[in-house]
Amino acid sequence: MKLQSQKKIPKVTVCVITYNQEMYIRECLQGIIDQHTSFVFEVIVGDDCSTDSTRQIILEFAERYPGVIIPVLHKGKVGGNFNYIDCHNRARGQYVAHVDGDDLVLPGKLQSQADYLDENQDCSVVWHRMNVFDDIGSYCVPNLPDLTMFKDGRVYLQDLLEFGSVSFHSSTMYRACLLYTSRCV
Repeated sequence: MKLQSQKKIPKVTVCVITYNQEMYIRECLQGIIDQHTSFVFEVIVGDDCSTDSTRQIILEFAERYPGVIIPVLHKGKVGGNFNYIDCHNRARGQYVAHVDGDDLVLPGKLQSQADYLDENQDCSVVWHRMNVFDDIGSYCVPNLPDLTMFKDGRVYLQDLLEFGSVSFHSSTMYRACLLYTSRCV
């Protein structure tokens, strides 16, 4: 995707939720901006009234990438749940990806997830495995099930009800029309 001020409706909206993440938000946003895609995407960044330099970094990115980085800077603390819902409600894309402000994305994430959803109309949400690390770079072992236990690598509602979560926020992309049936094509 060529980064420029965008007038087109994006195919993918990336929702980034942040609060006091000045140590991570720059690398998080740059990793999203650096995604190579065959489609237009937007990045909505919801900041929950950070007290460190997180807001300034978001505004710097919004100025550098107008129409791509869309800041939502709450004037008072609204809490993580409201920030998440508000950010996702603003999404205009056919697909919505979520990335926490202290997480990083690898090249190809947006393209491969959107391609999978394009090719599998019966699929509602996709996710990928993640490496989890702490502030000093040590890898942590995520407490998630081994996906080989699911037939054909697909997880169904009954599986989620039985086993609980099988993904992390920052690995997901879903069809926006699932939340807003009026947007289903």
